Amino acid sequence: MSTHLGRLLGGFQSLGSLPLVRTRLSHPSARVSSRLACVRTITAFSLPLFSKSRDFSLPNSSWSPEMIRLYEHYTSQCEVETATGEKVGGPWKRLPSYNHFATGGVYPNKIIQSKARLFTRNTEEAGAAFEYVIFVNEEEQRCLCLFQAGYLLEGAPGKVHGGATATMIDMVTGTHAAVVSGPVMTANLNINYRCPIPLGSTLLIESSLEKKEGRKTFVTCKVTSTDGSKVHTDATGSFVEANQVAETCSSNTGNFLQTEAGSNVIVALHVFFKCISYLKWCRDLTWERLHCLSSFCGSGRSPSGPLSL
Repeated sequence: MSTHLGRLLGGFQSLGSLPLVRTRLSHPSARVSSRLACVRTITAFSLPLFSKSRDFSLPNSSWSPEMIRLYEHYTSQCEVETATGEKVGGPWKRLPSYNHFATGGVYPNKIIQSKARLFTRNTEEAGAAFEYVIFVNEEEQRCLCLFQAGYLLEGAPGKVHGGATATMIDMVTGTHAAVVSGPVMTANLNINYRCPIPLGSTLLIESSLEKKEGRKTFVTCKVTSTDGSKVHTDATGSFVEANQVAETCSSNTGNFLQTEAGSNVIVALHVFFKCISYLKWCRDLTWERLHCLSSFCGSGRSPSGPLSL
């Protein structure tokens, strides 16, 4: 327990010392590139680099014709050709997607870190769960996701589980907030489920920036059919910059430990572990004496002297 407490306090201290992971560049296009380069949906406390073993946002054999059609439509807008024939970046940008972090984050041990997988990319089987690709439009302050719900996401018979829908809303809105503000943590999500989603269907999840206040970013989101005729879900979300969360945790922990109550807790824990250690010593010593007595009784001999602690 003391080890866990030490790790907890050490983690809070390390969180408070993390650098701001957003470079401020003077050129607008450079700012856009720097943000998009470090965007992930639910970022860790320090911005991690993803392992690039496989880009899950690329088409695979499980994608429906409608999913592929939409992918090709938005991909074609990621690069446009000027009048002189030169190809330049278009209004939309596709975000790559990997299944685990290469660095960063705080883990209990190396084994868990090596086996950890991004929740929405935790299966290698194509089409089984979350199949999606995210595009962002910095100029229009929009984020669009093409989502195909796999058979492992079933809730009611033949319908997508509401938790899976909420996961994708968090993924898309969190990505959008990260594009705007850098690494963020979800503070609040309000979701209205309006119409069940058929399992295996292809959907559009669109996020729009509502406002930004200080270190908080507010977005709106809706989940619709691909033609936009049916709204399945709508939501609002708020996100806070990850470095603010770290500073708050570190500050609150430090302030508590400096109070009389915090000091009392530390003293009580110290006494508690001392008592545990003493009781363990008594148990081991008593067991040793009993084992010695039982050996004498079994051999028909008597101990040469009194047994005492």
